Formats: sequence, structure tokens, C-alpha cells
Amino acid sequence: MMQHLRWFAILLCLPMLSVLACPSPPVPEQDLKANSFYSDPSGSIVDEDKLERYKADAAPVDNFLRKVTQMASAFQSGDTAAGRCTMIWLTHWADGDALLGQAIGGSQAEFLRKWTLAGLSVAYLKVQTVATPAERRKIARWFPAIAEFGLAVFRDPRHKKNNHYYWVGLAVLGAGIAANDSKLIDAARHIYDKALDDIEDDGTLPLEMARAGRALHYHNYAMEPLVMMAEEAKLLGENWYTRKNRRLDLLANRIVAGLADPQWFAARTGKEQEVPQGNQLGWMLLYRKVATDPKKFDAWLPTGEVQDSRLGGSLTRLAEKGFPPQS
Repeated sequence: MMQHLRWFAILLCLPMLSVLACPSPPVPEQDLKANSFYSDPSGSIVDEDKLERYKADAAPVDNFLRKVTQMASAFQSGDTAAGRCTMIWLTHWADGDALLGQAIGGSQAEFLRKWTLAGLSVAYLKVQTVATPAERRKIARWFPAIAEFGLAVFRDPRHKKNNHYYWVGLAVLGAGIAANDSKLIDAARHIYDKALDDIEDDGTLPLEMARAGRALHYHNYAMEPLVMMAEEAKLLGENWYTRKNRRLDLLANRIVAGLADPQWFAARTGKEQEVPQGNQLGWMLLYRKVATDPKKFDAWLPTGEVQDSRLGGSLTRLAEKGFPPQS
């Protein structure tokens, strides 16, 4: 009874103008359509025509994710009405069974599904304190249903468990925490530990070293979901940064060394490297707070407001505020 009264009080306190300003959510997208945009077997050379087609096909889902994560980030900056609007959008898509349809285009469409869940679940964990009991039940039904698609992809042994598997881990962990689903949380913990086991003593990931001129890029990209998983694990009262004797530090150190000297990767792959920069390094804002030698990241920290919709929006705000405690 008291919980319902609390939500009623929150809703009464919202400025009416802000409530009315919440834009109507778009029509739920059940199917996902996306094509691969690489032109070489190692997945290192982008075909610009294919990339443009991918962006056009993915736009309805990507635009929804971008708006939701922006609103969730605004809530972290003190805009309570933005938190309510986030929940209105999320539950509208939950009611419409969004993201639960076909993957048109094969693996890339499944990748889009898990990236979207990863970002939406981070956004939800930011705003969950303003979710009503009914909204929480809808999310607890919807997110795990999406998460099962990602897990199913990697039950097929033809799919290499590279950075895409780690992003599934982030999606599954967010869904598990949102739904209080211990099976999903255990599955995510297994994926995280698998990622740590993948890290060689020199800090490299063998499957990402195979990405030729994008090897450094994909080491960085693999790091992003692992850092966010460790942040979400704090909601479970667990410190995943310290798992397996802080093995994640090896990957972080290798990335920083690669930024300082990309030729290290170039010499081992035979290809000049695409070097991550700007918002792509946003994970450092979070990781630096727990690093054993935080100063080594200072030269690479992105400045200004760092946004990444697949990581739930503003990493700047999350680094400052953290996730609110589970309620």
C-alpha cells in the first residue's frame, strides 16, 4: 500500500507542463532489419554503401534507443519528468512486443537486437526509481524475452564468442537485474568470466587480434560492455572489477598502450590501425575510478558530455551519479 502511495505522490509532484511535453513514442518495431557492412573476411574494411543501407534500416530502432537514453540521462541530471517519459516510452514498446520479431538480415540484425537491449536496460536502471509497480512488471516480462534471443545466438557453435558475446552479456545482465531474474544474472556472470578468460597475459583478445586494421578498435569495443557490466554488478553488491585477480586490468592496460603506440598492434596484425578516440573511450570515465593507476588514463579521457546510446546514454552523468540503489 505504501509503495503505491509513493508512486502517486511522485506523479502529483511532476510539473504538468513537463508531463504534457513528453513526446508520443513511436510505433513499436517488432522485427529488426540490418545487414553487415564489411567488405573483407576479417571484418576490418567498411563498405560505405552497405553502411548507409544499414543505418537506414536500423534507424527506427536506433532512434528509439537514442531518445530513451537521452531522456534517462536527463533524469540523472535532475529532470524527474524525463524519467517518467522514459518509462512511458519503454512500456509502450513493451506492450507492443517490440524487438521480439524476426531478425531480417541474419546475424547483424541479431546484433542490433542485443545492442538495443543493452542500452535500454542501462537506461531503465537509471530511472527505475520512478517506475510504477505495473511498469516494473512490464519491463520484467519484456527485457528477459529479448535477452533470450541473444543467448540463443551463441548456443550455435558457428558464432564466435568475441566482442559480440560480451555485448550479449551486458544486455542479459541488465535484463536480469531489471527483472530480478537469477538465471539471467548467472548467465551474464558466466559470459563475463569467459571474457576474462579470453584475455591473454599480454592483454590481447585473440579473436579481436584477427580483425586486422581494426584490432585496436575492437579491443576497445570489447572493453565497453565489460566495464558497464562491472558497474551494473554493483547493484548486486558484487565487485566484478576484481574478478580473476583483476584480469580486466590487462585488457585496459593493453588498450592504453595501443593508444600511445598503435604500431604495437600494427606489427602483430600487419595492418595500420584505426585508433579509437573521443566518445569511444567513454568507458575510461567509469574505469578510472577503480583503476589501480588512474593517472595513466588521463591523457585519453574524453572531454565534454560523453554519450553512447548502446551504453545507456551519458557516461559523464553515470560516472558522477552511479546507478540508483535497487528499490
